[in-house]
Amino acid sequence: MITSITKPFNAIYNSENFSLNSKLSSLICLPICYKKVANFPINDIIHLEGHSNYTLFYFANGKTLLVSRTMKEYIESLDEHFVRIHKKFIINLRYLIHYDLKEEMTVMLKDGKKISVSRRRKKEFLEKTKTVFGGILN
Repeated sequence: MITSITKPFNAIYNSENFSLNSKLSSLICLPICYKKVANFPINDIIHLEGHSNYTLFYFANGKTLLVSRTMKEYIESLDEHFVRIHKKFIINLRYLIHYDLKEEMTVMLKDGKKISVSRRRKKEFLEKTKTVFGGILN
């Protein structure tokens, strides 16, 4: 099954099913150096990549931030548009372009990154996309 999101994301999020305006002010607090933290908009995070006890945040402006905490510590802080698709990856569904869960088991994000979906996380991913996008992807 190759599924593409053909509608522009602005059209999707301006529909009555979504309340993006309430999420615009959502921030996540990340440590940037010893005893210093910074707030980042959750909507600007494309995906997270886990490396042992570190998490690498990828942002929409092309920048990355390595944080010395595990992904598990951040999953509760993220909103409903984030889904864990692999042991190492959490993606933001706002940046999802298409996914193929039959042959390659991958997702493609707006930044061009192709990430594999684990077999164990496939069902959770499909349920989350159905919840977030409703019938748009059918």
